[in-house]
Amino acid sequence: MSETAATHDHGDHSGSHSNYMKIWYILLVMTIAEYFYAMFAGELFGIPILIVGLVAMASYKATLVALHFMHLKFEGKWILAMLLPTAFLICVFFIGLTPDVALHYTDEDLPGLENNESAATAPAQPGRLAALTVVR
Repeated sequence: MSETAATHDHGDHSGSHSNYMKIWYILLVMTIAEYFYAMFAGELFGIPILIVGLVAMASYKATLVALHFMHLKFEGKWILAMLLPTAFLICVFFIGLTPDVALHYTDEDLPGLENNESAATAPAQPGRLAALTVVR
């Protein structure tokens, strides 16, 4: 065997791996901070500020997990070509569903429901799945 193959040195790899325990402690501190933030921020600042803060902390924690434990930090630039369109489509999905969720109908909005209340509240037959059907 040649001497170059026997003494193959890959160089210094100290910067190529994450310090997993350091990231784990950061995640632990962030989880404890989220708990106490959720306990007191709703009363002090209101629900919208509470939600924004919790989403921001959860996003930071998810980013740390993805970068270090899923090794995305060490991937090439091609990973952006997969993640950015996915993030864009998720935003389109939620924005597209917002009208359906925010403007859902209630029982009072459906005309003629008062005539069909007995059909909607009738007990299901044994052995069949119960389904609520609204006749317009």
